[in-house]
Amino acid sequence: MFLEVGSLKKSKGATNPAGRVTIMVEADWRIEKPRSIETGSGFSSARIDSGLAALVGVRINRIEIQGRAPEINISLDNGKKFCTFTNWHRQPAWSIGFQDHGLFPLDPNWSGIDVNPWIHIQSGRPVIEYCYDDTEAFAGKAVKRMGFK
Repeated sequence: MFLEVGSLKKSKGATNPAGRVTIMVEADWRIEKPRSIETGSGFSSARIDSGLAALVGVRINRIEIQGRAPEINISLDNGKKFCTFTNWHRQPAWSIGFQDHGLFPLDPNWSGIDVNPWIHIQSGRPVIEYCYDDTEAFAGKAVKRMGFK
């Protein structure tokens, strides 16, 4: 599942428009109300669609990465939370991509190159990967990994 944050813009060659930030969730997730779960990856399609549609236009108050196996917790201005959780992988299965470089500055090695930084967890630690189009070598995406220091 992809959550697009911010105004959506269509990029050259992209199928779908992207926000300033993209949150990719490859594991389980839920939307929490103050005292209960509203919907999540284990609910019916209709309930999931309804719950996700209700997020359109909602502002994010805070994004936190928490836990021993770090998961995403997003506090929303409507009092709800979007949370990931992994119970079938050894590592959390999410990534956060930054199309707006003002929100996440690029490593100087990538200056002047059209890349987007992505954060995810590998071996229990956050890792930055830079994703870029490399159409001369192959169609698709190429990735270079850079660990946090």
